[in-house]
Amino acid sequence: MANKILYFHSSIWHDYFRNLLTYYQKKKNYEVGILCGENLRNVYSENFESGADHFPIPDFKNTMEWENNSAVHEKLKELVDECETLSATSTNRIILSGEREIGRAYSIKSYYWKSTTLQKYCMENNQRSMLVILRMFKFLNDVYDRFQPTLILARLSNPPLNFVGYLLSKKFNIPFLSCRFSKILDKRFYWTGDMCMYNGLVKIAFNNKYKRDEKSSSFANEFLISYRESPKTIHYIQENWKRGDLSTWAQQHLKILSLSIGSLIYILKGSKGPPPKSGLQKFIEYYRIKWAESRHNRFYSKFTENELKDLKYIYYPLHKEPELNLNFHSPLWHDQKHTVSYISCMLPSGYKFLVREHRYNWGRRYTEFLKLLTQLPNVVLIDPFDPQFKYIQNANLIITGNGSSGWEGLLLNRPVITFEKTFYEVSGLNCRITNPSILDKEILKILKEPLPYSKEESERRIGLLVDAEYETTLSEDEKESDPGVSAQYIERLLDIDRQP
Repeated sequence: MANKILYFHSSIWHDYFRNLLTYYQKKKNYEVGILCGENLRNVYSENFESGADHFPIPDFKNTMEWENNSAVHEKLKELVDECETLSATSTNRIILSGEREIGRAYSIKSYYWKSTTLQKYCMENNQRSMLVILRMFKFLNDVYDRFQPTLILARLSNPPLNFVGYLLSKKFNIPFLSCRFSKILDKRFYWTGDMCMYNGLVKIAFNNKYKRDEKSSSFANEFLISYRESPKTIHYIQENWKRGDLSTWAQQHLKILSLSIGSLIYILKGSKGPPPKSGLQKFIEYYRIKWAESRHNRFYSKFTENELKDLKYIYYPLHKEPELNLNFHSPLWHDQKHTVSYISCMLPSGYKFLVREHRYNWGRRYTEFLKLLTQLPNVVLIDPFDPQFKYIQNANLIITGNGSSGWEGLLLNRPVITFEKTFYEVSGLNCRITNPSILDKEILKILKEPLPYSKEESERRIGLLVDAEYETTLSEDEKESDPGVSAQYIERLLDIDRQP
């Protein structure tokens, strides 16, 4: 049987995936199939010239021929039911994961998000989101049947089409691998077969080190010393912030012009496939955010370092919205208004609840949302651009769904409560709440006994996790220079998966 890779196009890392697919085509003699829109064929021109198959992604708001065939409908429903059973995952999770468009109804009052034709289509009738999912299942099932992939690669598993592809891969027993940046070490990334995209190899490596009673390396010790001397956000997030912060008025309007030209070309070519992003929507979004920024300053507070030292408080950083940590990893906590309200009612006497807004939500909140949060007992909204680490360092307790602020808190010796699985919980240092109804009990317990282990043991666990992360990730330099290194990593994952 021929080796075949089916690749789900990603909006970033074009060069990396193109080179990786070329490596598999020319060095490993793999057949390649690429799922992408017609307007993206040029991105993978080298792969298509080498014989790759193209599977154009249709516009899923359009009625498809099979929809009038009751027999096809029944088979499709059986397919979806089987995928749900095998993956233990309900398909409405896909709708929530697609919160930007097909799942917009789940967050309509929490934040502003630009309108799209698919979003409008689904909002007009609450049955249409599931119809879109069924269309995705039918499309991908036909692609799998025609191409017969032996390996599926994607940047992420959470976008709705990818999510459907992941569920189908379980039915057909095809490895589905995605890749992500490390949130522990700068400029490193990993591949994983985990649906939630956590680094599966790091858990194995950490547990092996722990069982062997290893000490953390000098690299890990120096990492911890350096971080505590000068705490910093992980590199790839800093780069994302810089791109946004350095975006001038001229750059924004050049992008608006570029999007408008793209929309015009799309229309002139017959409007085939999913429509490109709208220049008009980008224009409206830019000025709506500027207007909201001028009105919402009054809801946010700032504290000095000395004020925080004298304040008893629990700290909760909001996630950006929409984000996979919420709508993909945390269905119970995806509504952050609900989360803040819930934690607020669990606060012990004498404590403030400092809720720091995420900088990417700045200017996108509805006024009513901010009013509601600031009316909740003891809640104080913190300015998203006030440096975060002073709030972490001085907190009596940090609570997060599954965010990286929990990891930052552990590095700075603060007690941490989480609600969902995290990339750092293998360390055993955070308290994960599996029964939300006893949150107040756990808060009171942790405030009296903040750390579960001695300082020495906590340091060792953090160090072993840093070492395990380094050993199970690749550097971004390797990503750019040698696709063969990634191929070796992928083969390692597949070998582990094949073991009985």
